[in-house]
Amino acid sequence: MKSMPELTRYLAGLAGAVLLATLASSAGSSPAASPPNQRILAQLRQEHGFVPKAIQVIAQRPATLPRFMAYGKDVLAGGPLSEREQYLVALSVAVALKSPDCIAAHSRRAKRAGATEEEITQATLIAGLISNTSALHVAGHALTSASQ
Repeated sequence: MKSMPELTRYLAGLAGAVLLATLASSAGSSPAASPPNQRILAQLRQEHGFVPKAIQVIAQRPATLPRFMAYGKDVLAGGPLSEREQYLVALSVAVALKSPDCIAAHSRRAKRAGATEEEITQATLIAGLISNTSALHVAGHALTSASQ
């Protein structure tokens, strides 16, 4: 019988081997090459100068990327927040989640929607404040539990 660390290493190695075999078997066909995905990826590349890593991953499922983009449009459509406010919120979340691609994309969108540098800075600082405080809150609970 393997110990828990040995079993964990074994399973991680097995998962890696399965992933490599899957990638190798699909190397000849790229789901991202579907016409709808190509249009979306080209639009993002034109708008941001790059395609965010998360979008690249989603594009690996041919039908998923168009649905994901439609979902995003539905969430942002209408509602009480202006486009500028929506992108400031999106920027704050991207900062809190530590997503460099999303930070770059949403800061550009916020600027295009009329956000000032001061607003972008404040949204970033607020996100940092909340995410840092959240980390301390989690750490506090873990330390309390560990000391009991």
